[in-house]
Amino acid sequence: MRLEKFLKEAVSMNIEISNRAEYDWDWHVYNQYAGLTGLVDFECDFENGVCKVYRRERMGRTTTNRPIMCCCGGCRSTIGHHKRLPNYMRKLKAIAYLFDEKTGFWRKDKGCILPREDRSITCLFYRCETQFGEEHPFYLLEKAMKTFWKRDRYDNIVIPKAAINYGDKKVAWPKLEVLKRALKAQVRKDNRKKEKESK
Repeated sequence: MRLEKFLKEAVSMNIEISNRAEYDWDWHVYNQYAGLTGLVDFECDFENGVCKVYRRERMGRTTTNRPIMCCCGGCRSTIGHHKRLPNYMRKLKAIAYLFDEKTGFWRKDKGCILPREDRSITCLFYRCETQFGEEHPFYLLEKAMKTFWKRDRYDNIVIPKAAINYGDKKVAWPKLEVLKRALKAQVRKDNRKKEKESK
């Protein structure tokens, strides 16, 4: 979509064009943490643009081969569930270019084509039936990205030192590299478990 039309639609939906991402995150840091969700298997199991949950729900019924479902089905009408978009012309142009008049960022044969670092909080963490326990590093990533950044004594917005309410306790802020290592280790562990179950 052309940038001018894209911005008009975004503003009409009260989406902010801001120097800060959701929860007042710095955009650069938001992009880095958001990119980590690409390491996680959400078990969507897409076939021809349709996930396993939607396929199961429409079994036995007359279908229209509708290629979108759940939150993904609202992509076009919500502009990818964004509350804020970056106030950087090059980035806005790239996002607008990927936005389709009919399906938003969704494509039948590919799913979402918006890079993970540019997706909204809703799209980064929505996962239908896939559960992650509190011990899973994905859970920690989700809690971190849903935590507001703080203001220091000079009124600058800064990354929290320990801001995540983890039940009744707070935990130290998860550093990017630590989370990345933990997620990769979890992926290896999950893959080994799947291999054992398939034998």
